[in-house]
Amino acid sequence: MKSLLDDRSDQIARVVHELVAQAARQFEMTVGRFDRASRAVSAMLEAQAPTAGVTRTCPACSHQGRVLIATDEVEGFSYGYLAGFLCPVCGLELEADMLEAAGIDDIAPWGDAVGDVDTRPSEP
Repeated sequence: MKSLLDDRSDQIARVVHELVAQAARQFEMTVGRFDRASRAVSAMLEAQAPTAGVTRTCPACSHQGRVLIATDEVEGFSYGYLAGFLCPVCGLELEADMLEAAGIDDIAPWGDAVGDVDTRPSEP
């Protein structure tokens, strides 16, 4: 059983490594060549990102991306769970099971997003 889990973790790590490398190449091709202009474009892209949620440094371009928190409801209680990561600057998109392999694993259980998730019972 442990071998299957290790194989799955290795597979996820390889996929994440490739996704990060692709996003880094794309970032370099689009804005990385222009020093002052790239800072302006990066700042503009970061500013357009949603402000709610948890931000973390993108492993591909080192700008601020968003940890995506989804919510669901069970028996009248809403709860939040990690849904992935999205960087508005380089376009890196990761699924929840890829966060640890990308080094975005310091959200326990939801880090600074607790206030963004409504845990009160919903009205009938």
